[in-house]
Amino acid sequence: MRTPSYWLLILATGLRNTVHSGMSFLMAPVVIWFLQGSGRSADSSLPMAAFFVGLLSLGTFVLTPIVGWLGDRIAKPQLSAVCMAFGAVSMAMLLHQSGQIWYLVLSVLLQAIAESANPLSWAIMGDFFGRRAFATLRGWQHLPDQLMSMSTPVWMGWIFDHTGSYYWSLLPLAIIYGLSACVYWLLPQPTTPARLQ
Repeated sequence: MRTPSYWLLILATGLRNTVHSGMSFLMAPVVIWFLQGSGRSADSSLPMAAFFVGLLSLGTFVLTPIVGWLGDRIAKPQLSAVCMAFGAVSMAMLLHQSGQIWYLVLSVLLQAIAESANPLSWAIMGDFFGRRAFATLRGWQHLPDQLMSMSTPVWMGWIFDHTGSYYWSLLPLAIIYGLSACVYWLLPQPTTPARLQ
């Protein structure tokens, strides 16, 4: 907890979870809003939104072990950064609000790649700091992580209630994913304490 690497990892993970919490709660409303861009009604978009929520879950289910396998073969921080970049592109694609199905499918699959990177943060923690205090480090990571992410559904909903659009919610989410990608990419390997050298 005394190294910049620890707090930067918390920042990167917290930024990722900030997007995750908002999209977990509001995925269906965001999809409905996106589909309305092509003239569909909210009622006709609702079953399609349920399908895309399921597609995100299925995509995450399939991709998580693949990303985990890749994480054991290439640098986990850089892999996490690439996954976050895919998430940023996913959020940016929704800003278009074209209502095109193929566009939405691609966006959801890119978001599934970003979601599947969650276990990499735990693995990075283990790689960087070992097992001796892993539970303590994870416990302290959880507190700021939750504080960063718990307000996202609230401000997303507030913005929609006042503008009738998710545009100004999705734009910050794309930026937040981008910031998370940058922090993961630049995450420094901590130095080994003198007592362990």
